[in-house]
Amino acid sequence: MTTQKATSILVCGHGSRDPAAIEEFTGVVGALRNLLPGVDIDHGFLELAAPSISEALESMYKRGCRNITALPGMLFAAAHVKEDIPEILSDFGKDHPDVEISLARELGLSDNLIEAASKRINSALDQANEIARLENDQTVLMVVGRGSRDKSALGHQEEISARLGEICGLKHFRTCYASVASPQMDEALRDVVPGRFKRIVFLPWFLFTGVVVNRLQGRFREISDENPAIDFVEVDYFGNHPLVAQTFADRYRESISL
Repeated sequence: MTTQKATSILVCGHGSRDPAAIEEFTGVVGALRNLLPGVDIDHGFLELAAPSISEALESMYKRGCRNITALPGMLFAAAHVKEDIPEILSDFGKDHPDVEISLARELGLSDNLIEAASKRINSALDQANEIARLENDQTVLMVVGRGSRDKSALGHQEEISARLGEICGLKHFRTCYASVASPQMDEALRDVVPGRFKRIVFLPWFLFTGVVVNRLQGRFREISDENPAIDFVEVDYFGNHPLVAQTFADRYRESISL
């Protein structure tokens, strides 16, 4: 039988120069507080925004937090989750030996997020079919991830695309990336635009908006304008979807039950 330890939470975000991204992130943190009343919950960023993770930890320490669960606000366990955040937590722990800090799992292969995305895909397809009904084999789903050099992260992104295709009844799906990994989105679109697909469904697998998401959306719309014979369907990233906060809550509960 496992026992649960009372603890506080630090949600570790990546950070962004886009105020809308920060607003979405802090909105999810607020939703997490509603799901876990009575738990001290704070947030910090790796870069590009304040407070930093170290600053947030100091603030929590001054409030009396001595048992902290760090929740990575990232979709996959790549360098930020495996290296950057642990290093920050370790440095803080060396300077504050009376604090116990644990690092929870990344959001990863979350059934919650796959459910949220599949419902958005199906809703977008229903709306598109109200205008022009197409058979599923004429449609290709393009899931666009951030990209990574971490092979396990890329494998998980591929698995997510396959699960979404299966849930949504789509035989054709592609995984592509914003940067670092191949194929990147433009390359993947060049591969499918001249083919037999009459509908391309675009899903950015991102938690929040920001420079990268805005660039991907803008490029997708440009290619859509250049190819009026194809139906381009855009599905939104996660943003403040309630299942994002629920997934953070699930990761927290997993961590304190270990």
